[in-house]
Amino acid sequence: MRNKSIDVLKGVAIIAIILFHANIAQCGYLGVDIFLVIAGYFTALTVGRLRFTADGSKFILSRVFRLLPLLLLAGILCLIFGWFMMLPDDYENVAESVIATNTFTNNFLQCLTTGNYWSISNEYRPLMHTWYLGLLMQLYLTVPLILLALKRFAGARFRPIAIATLSLIAIVSIILDFTRHDGPAQFYYLPYRLYEFCAGALIPFVFPKIDVRAGRNAVLNAALILAYALILALLFVDAPFVHPQARLFAIILLTCFLIVALQTSPRANNRLFSNPLLAIIGMACYSLFVWHQVLLAITRYSFTADILQPSVLAVLLASLALLSFLSYKYVEKMPRNKATWSAVILVFVAVTAFALHIYNTSGVVRDVPELDVRRADARKNMWGEYCDRGYAYDKDFADDGRRKVLVIGNSFARDFVNIIVESPVAKDVDLSYLTIADDDPQRVRQADIVFVAAYGITPEDVTAAHTHLSPRQKLYVVGEKNFGASGGGQIYRHRHAADYHTLTTTLAPGYLERNNALSARYPDNFIDLISLTTTADGRIRVFTPDGKYISQDGLHLTRSGARYLATLLDWPRLLTPQ
Repeated sequence: MRNKSIDVLKGVAIIAIILFHANIAQCGYLGVDIFLVIAGYFTALTVGRLRFTADGSKFILSRVFRLLPLLLLAGILCLIFGWFMMLPDDYENVAESVIATNTFTNNFLQCLTTGNYWSISNEYRPLMHTWYLGLLMQLYLTVPLILLALKRFAGARFRPIAIATLSLIAIVSIILDFTRHDGPAQFYYLPYRLYEFCAGALIPFVFPKIDVRAGRNAVLNAALILAYALILALLFVDAPFVHPQARLFAIILLTCFLIVALQTSPRANNRLFSNPLLAIIGMACYSLFVWHQVLLAITRYSFTADILQPSVLAVLLASLALLSFLSYKYVEKMPRNKATWSAVILVFVAVTAFALHIYNTSGVVRDVPELDVRRADARKNMWGEYCDRGYAYDKDFADDGRRKVLVIGNSFARDFVNIIVESPVAKDVDLSYLTIADDDPQRVRQADIVFVAAYGITPEDVTAAHTHLSPRQKLYVVGEKNFGASGGGQIYRHRHAADYHTLTTTLAPGYLERNNALSARYPDNFIDLISLTTTADGRIRVFTPDGKYISQDGLHLTRSGARYLATLLDWPRLLTPQ
């Protein structure tokens, strides 16, 4: 018999996640942590009915069949949308995400590329949320198989050994999470999330038999109501004084308590804790999870970023409800027989192969004159090649009498390298590049002019560079740059309009504030790139005067963009020694 009270809890969690991605509930992302605990609980219940041999593989296959078909449909929709509406670099990213989603590795991809889950760019990525499903599948491939192995060899001692093992795994995971200071890895990778899954998995072993009569205890019922109130507050109220880690642990502990208490108390069957509407939402939570970000990203990318307009929100909610209903009824509930397995495998191969083709051609499916790109010339990694050209200048200075110019930083610094290379002074300078991680005081001392790109650079990095400089040397801090949160996405859909090349955009949140703070900190040696591309009405240019995209992704420069910015800088002033 299906537990409606747990469905209600799942319904609350998915609503929190949807509202988070709609920028309404700032702490709603913790709904994922509720799902991890619940997944651990139901997995442990399932393991109790399985054997290590054939049932172990059946468990994994059942999880794949549960998750994969709907992901394939979402990938197909994203690939169709991208073909008609996306710029090549964005379409390449979608194809890459489809491959990672289909193979349950999107948490690795997100960590290695975007890194920051809260980055504004993630709002425009339709499959960015499937990192959770990759993590979940990796959990299914580890903890359940460990439990099944213990069950086979431990015999009658299985329960205490399982409790000890799960507790040990959870403790090690918590220690790793607390001692490692790598935000992206801690958010996306399995070792730092194991304790959440194990917390739920411990429940059936610690409470193997629940006495329903205990539910008559008024204290327990009051505690259940209080726990629900607290979990709602933690999900939907952004209280700055609550530490994020404390909020996370509170969510995990409260979820564990609710799972136990909801099955103990008869109140779990009343309208408060088994609300029919929330229970239905919880039953369809997987479909809602998959489709909500797809619809949000598509809307933001090519229609409007203001998704909270009443008309836009109404269309989004109606579309989400319809898609989720259809996928829950006809995809999640489809029979698991050889015919459907064959169909799923065939679609998996076809979708993954097509996405791989798109990825290998850098998302170029048509000629894009405004990017100086022809479909016939498309090749893998063509967008990264230009920005990464800066690595070729990671070399010592030559003794040839030219002015020695050093650029320090990450990909934003490599953009500035390209600006110098495209400038009229390129042949007059000896250019060198260092990443942030490189420590080469000798090269810094040899330089006449040092440019430090601000993105990813701390004031301490600038101070460290200063310590190696002599009075004759000059140091500049290169400010932020941004060409819109969605790159040219909302611009590209107007490509057939007469005013296409005159369209402008707005900066992604935070960039102007950080840029102004840098300008105030380094007033005498600051290079303000944002002001160079800002129009009189405060908007940002998307195109160069000759109708070329300044940036293909909203962050990094095209060759035309680098050439354009090179014409706007005062090189004689910048390259004149002290």
